[in-house]
Amino acid sequence: MPRINLTVNDDNYQFLKQMKDSGRAASLSHAVRLAIQEYRKSVARKSRDGENKRRFDEG
Repeated sequence: MPRINLTVNDDNYQFLKQMKDSGRAASLSHAVRLAIQEYRKSVARKSRDGENKRRFDEG
């Protein structure tokens, strides 16, 4: 996986650090990957929910 440089504000850093400190993530970079993965899942879920709603509205 290619490396990129990110600048995060203090609130986001604290959130990522908390994920690491709680054991949910092995490192800060792992916490970033988990946060991105969760975001992608939520976007996909919203997209599916929207499609299902349209199907019910049409039927």
